[in-house]
Amino acid sequence: MRKRANLVGAASHYAMSIAYNMVWPNQPVNGGTNEGVKPVFAFNPYLEGGFDKGTFGIKNALNSGFEYGVQTNCMSCHVFASYNDQNAGPIYSTDQYISTNDPVLFKDFVKTDFLWSIPDHAR
Repeated sequence: MRKRANLVGAASHYAMSIAYNMVWPNQPVNGGTNEGVKPVFAFNPYLEGGFDKGTFGIKNALNSGFEYGVQTNCMSCHVFASYNDQNAGPIYSTDQYISTNDPVLFKDFVKTDFLWSIPDHAR
């Protein structure tokens, strides 16, 4: 944990977490594992904070106890940014490693490079 910065004014009311990786130690884009890694939680409390068990569409391979929005990670969600012309809704996941070339999870989907804005506007 880093020491808190001595910020003043409006900046002192914000907290930030960096989550360029799904788990630690970081795994490769394809072919990584959930074995021997630790979660990296980073979430937007106004968006994911209220998510419950019913929000997440896949089983968590890292920890089956991860079932809520406060146990999410930016990259574990954005890895699912993709489009399917069958109008299949998005898949959400709590924090775990997800390989971008998973043949089951991404079957019949066009991936949009972690960008939700593309499939959101294509619907």
